[in-house]
Amino acid sequence: MSGCEDIDGDQYFVQNQYFNPKIDLQCVEVQDCNDKDPNTYPGANEIPYDSLDQDCNGLDLVDVDRDGATSDLIQGGTDCDDNNSVINPSAQEICNGGDENCNGKIDEGVTINYYIDADQDLFGNPDAIPEQACIPPNSLYVTNNLDCNDTNKAVFPGASETCDNLDNDCDGEIDEDGKNTYYLDADRDNYGSPYSSATACASPMGYVYNSEDCDDNNPYINPSIGETCNGIDDNCNGVIDDGAASYQYYPDKDLDLYGDIYNSILACTQPYGYIQASGDCNDDNPIINPSAQEVCDQVDNDCDGMIDEVATTSFYRDEDGDNYGDPYNATAGCTVPDGYAENAHDCNDKDSSIHPGAEEICDRLDNDCNGIIDDPHSSTYGGESSDSAEALAPYYKADGSLAGYVGTGYTKSYGSGGKDVILFTTDLDGNIIQNNNWPIVIGGLYDDYGMSVAHVPNEGGFMVFGGTRSVEVGEALWFIRINEDGLLLWEKKINETQAYNYIGRGVVITEKNGKPAYIATALNTHSSDTYVIKLDHNGDIVWTNNLGLSDCQENPEAILATSDGGFIIAGDTNYPDKSYRNGFLMKIDSTGTLVWANYALGGRNNEELYDVIEIADGFVAVGRTYSYGPEDGNIWAIKTDKNGNALWIDETGDLPVYGKFYGGNNFDNGKAVVKTVSGFMIFGKTNSGDAFDGAYSDALMLNIGSLGEQNNYFLFGESGEECFNSGLLGPSNYLFGAGYTDSRNYSNGDLDIVIVKACNF
Repeated sequence: MSGCEDIDGDQYFVQNQYFNPKIDLQCVEVQDCNDKDPNTYPGANEIPYDSLDQDCNGLDLVDVDRDGATSDLIQGGTDCDDNNSVINPSAQEICNGGDENCNGKIDEGVTINYYIDADQDLFGNPDAIPEQACIPPNSLYVTNNLDCNDTNKAVFPGASETCDNLDNDCDGEIDEDGKNTYYLDADRDNYGSPYSSATACASPMGYVYNSEDCDDNNPYINPSIGETCNGIDDNCNGVIDDGAASYQYYPDKDLDLYGDIYNSILACTQPYGYIQASGDCNDDNPIINPSAQEVCDQVDNDCDGMIDEVATTSFYRDEDGDNYGDPYNATAGCTVPDGYAENAHDCNDKDSSIHPGAEEICDRLDNDCNGIIDDPHSSTYGGESSDSAEALAPYYKADGSLAGYVGTGYTKSYGSGGKDVILFTTDLDGNIIQNNNWPIVIGGLYDDYGMSVAHVPNEGGFMVFGGTRSVEVGEALWFIRINEDGLLLWEKKINETQAYNYIGRGVVITEKNGKPAYIATALNTHSSDTYVIKLDHNGDIVWTNNLGLSDCQENPEAILATSDGGFIIAGDTNYPDKSYRNGFLMKIDSTGTLVWANYALGGRNNEELYDVIEIADGFVAVGRTYSYGPEDGNIWAIKTDKNGNALWIDETGDLPVYGKFYGGNNFDNGKAVVKTVSGFMIFGKTNSGDAFDGAYSDALMLNIGSLGEQNNYFLFGESGEECFNSGLLGPSNYLFGAGYTDSRNYSNGDLDIVIVKACNF
């Protein structure tokens, strides 16, 4: 007998009284909980709320949605919708038209109040009953009730307040932002009183927009009224009677017709004791006013703010006591202070010897304060034709002091015709003296010229030596003896009637027993020799001599007395090759006898010597060379010993170079030479701008050293032609050059005589 049975045939068994767990295995674990109902068994579909246990789990199904709440269909159940797990007594009520928390109320506590917005300005009517809903009932509802006028779309919170008697912005105030301030215009002059105002949207009756009236009881007082002189501020600008016909008056206590500049009043009419003219800087003193004369009294008499400005004088420090003041050290005062001068003309207030009018000396200082150091100075004489100085010499007073300088040459501007001899004198500065006697012109119908001049010692006056063609035939030597007054004492012409010429060059004067003698040299064109002649003090011939080499031509240019009582002559000769000329030096004794001669001074081209001087160890001569330097000719200087032997010789080349040469690519010439402390000064001319700083046909003073080296130079000239034919060294280390110029700044016509004074540099 089986211990398991299935009465209802649902394939689930129950145990009976025959159950044996060892053999009735099919019902050991699983049993039907109601074997009389085939719909009841483990796993069957549970029918909710029937108080039966269809699935044999021991329970009826009373919470279908498994939300933890028993359906209210069961006695004591609280779930009002057991098919929706979000609906139960514990659920949160939401606004959806349902009762989520099963309290019997729909959407309680979660609805929104909606207010009618009739004017559609997004602000609801506060007086309307709100509609509670989850969503707006329609488009006329909003969630606020802040509109203070739901019939006017322009009225709502935040609207701009305008002056329209409405509370446009719903803040409880009407027109609080849109009103203007208006001012009472009691006198009806369109200007309001600043002391009475009202605010309104429009101007109230009797009010205006401005507050500029300063007297609202008088229609003739306001900003548009012209100011009148009445003691009232008619135009309300805060100033009484300004711009009106009022005037500024100044007190005049001292009755000088000028008012006190420090006090004034405005008035329409002139008060007593006041005037309109101001400017008085001291109204207690009638002689102090703008029209007073400034006097030197430490008072501002004319009230211009300056004391004694007109009456005072500038005075200048005179430290060196030379009565000339320093222009850079001045003071002002009424009288000259001690140590001051009334002028400002001193250029060196540390040295009393330097001032205007002082003697200019050759010391590298501007002694006379004319702005030029060691003033070069020139003096000219001439006319419309050619005039030239050929020689210059010093002349002396009876006491032996230097009187000035005497010169000779020729003039075509004055005289009888052609060239005439001219004799002139100068003062100590080289100024050519021009008066009834001087210059002196002597000559005939043909060319005459002075080549040398000397002052005659003891007897006084001058000896002029040269040549004349105003003779019967040929050319004669001409000795002219002139006294100090310019009167002719005697004259001597040599070779007046011979067909050949004597061309005069130089003259020197010797003395014996207080009587002068005249020794001259000339070119004898008949024999082509050097001709020397001596005259006594009366002009009588003492001796003559022709010197030179046979078959050679000599051209003497200068003669100089030597320290041994003899003479040295310089010139040029065509010895030894007649195709060119050399310089020569010739030494003669006191009788005219030849002592020695050197005829071979120079190179293989032409050389000329124009002047010679004696120095301690020999002689120095100058002239022109074509053998050395550019072929146009250079200045030439030679030095010899006492016997005429050349000392300045350069034997480094193929041929020896005798002497020194100076100049450039154009014509240069040395006409005279003097000894200086440091060397020698050559006088002549230059056309060589490449060598002498742009010179063009200028007169030249050339400084050379004791060994012949070139040092400094001085040029004289401008646009024309200049030359120094002669020169000498005067007192105070000044140089004097004599010659000619035709530069327009100096010359009157063609060539003019010129004397130039320059500092020895």
